[in-house]
Amino acid sequence: MRYILPSSFLIPTCLLVILLTKFFNCQFTCDHIKNVKHEKIISENATYRYSDHYEYFQTIRLDQDPPVVSGNFFKKQSFVQKITPKFPLKYYGQKVKELSILNSGVIEIYGDDFIGQINIFLKIAFEEKFDIANQSDIAVAWHVNQNRYPEGGSVLYLIYPNGKMFIYIEKVIKEFDENNLQSWIYYRYKCLDKQNVSVPEPYNRIQIPKKFIKSRILVEFEPNTESCFMKVSNETCLDASKPDMECHWCLTANLCSNGRDTHSKAWMIKNCPKIDNKPMFNYLYVLIPSVIGLVIVCVGFIVWFWLSKRQ
Repeated sequence: MRYILPSSFLIPTCLLVILLTKFFNCQFTCDHIKNVKHEKIISENATYRYSDHYEYFQTIRLDQDPPVVSGNFFKKQSFVQKITPKFPLKYYGQKVKELSILNSGVIEIYGDDFIGQINIFLKIAFEEKFDIANQSDIAVAWHVNQNRYPEGGSVLYLIYPNGKMFIYIEKVIKEFDENNLQSWIYYRYKCLDKQNVSVPEPYNRIQIPKKFIKSRILVEFEPNTESCFMKVSNETCLDASKPDMECHWCLTANLCSNGRDTHSKAWMIKNCPKIDNKPMFNYLYVLIPSVIGLVIVCVGFIVWFWLSKRQ
């Protein structure tokens, strides 16, 4: 007696295989990093704030003197000035090759591609000329346009070879629109949107809270050397795990990641779920073979059904 499997069973089975295959597609989609924001406030009062943002620790202090700049400033008249660091430099753990400084109070960071931005203020008018120092550290000073804001004032950005950054705001005057008092740093990925088009997407923007943006504020961004993405071996990677965040080592890419950081893209491209046997990823060892098995079963059913029809 010959049993004929109903086609009504084949269709949902194959649809299930297609959906599961789509789910395990290793393309780097924007949904993977969208709205990622690592922030843990460790200490805070009216004049001080210390927080962990995974790639950086942020320290905010009010009523401070400006940080010391080791080199000499020179004025630039161009709207955009590109400089090459004279020392090895990293931003969000990625190698920096060039900084593009705009007279609008913005610094764009480049590696092999555009990798991030430092934004001092939104829509605050600065003078066309700004000061740059590029010796043993990099410093940029923007001066408020005195035709617009007679009280004057300046903003200083400073970065050291160890990756530590400072933003110092000399004066916040009453003419400033409070909505424009927004300052942040962020990393930027290229990822695929829902139409499968490559688009830039910000990742883990670290902002200075508006309530702290006052005259003589000093903000420090210190690289977090204990983050997963900073580790360069399997042993140090796994040792960096914490109760609230596990680190995982990828053998094919030689990278450490928490799964949603600046190593995420390489993690997916290199098929990095095949890593050390950690609980977070154990399900992959069950589901991936299951998907393969379902594909084989589905194809087998189709072939069997076709042969049955021919007979």
